[in-house]
Amino acid sequence: MQPPFYFILLTLWRSLNDSIFWARLFSVICMAVALHLSAGLASRYPKNTPPVWLVAALAFHPFSIWAAVELRTYAFCILLSVLLLLFFDAYLAETASRSARWGYAIVALAALYSHYFLACLIAGQGAVLLLRRGAGLRCYLISMIAVSLGFLPLVSSLGAVCPKALQGRVEQRLLWL
Repeated sequence: MQPPFYFILLTLWRSLNDSIFWARLFSVICMAVALHLSAGLASRYPKNTPPVWLVAALAFHPFSIWAAVELRTYAFCILLSVLLLLFFDAYLAETASRSARWGYAIVALAALYSHYFLACLIAGQGAVLLLRRGAGLRCYLISMIAVSLGFLPLVSSLGAVCPKALQGRVEQRLLWL
């Protein structure tokens, strides 16, 4: 079962125009916004490298080009990943803004409703805070409780769908034995 958020956004987007070009334009825009936002992220961390080089590396990477022209969730997931990284910076700062923490929680929930693998990025960011033992860990855990509560409706629907799908796969594997 695919998470529904991307498909809801794409349906709303395609209500403006139903052409394939228009549908793919959503991915192009997601990638363009991700590139623009990654410039700000690139200017913060690698101090010795000009941000333009890192943005160019992302822009001309074959996966980025492919994701930008495909009518799939990948460009949107890249955008969500960049947003998660930008907002996560608030947890690493000595004085984090409340709006950045709220932004992180909202984007984290949107990420979970868009692609399950983005949970790995969210968990990895939590592990970084755990290892640093900074003040941001407490706020992060509180926001993750809120995100978890927001994610419960999708988890409950997965409980109904996944056992049926897994049962077929288990039966196929047993046939190989």
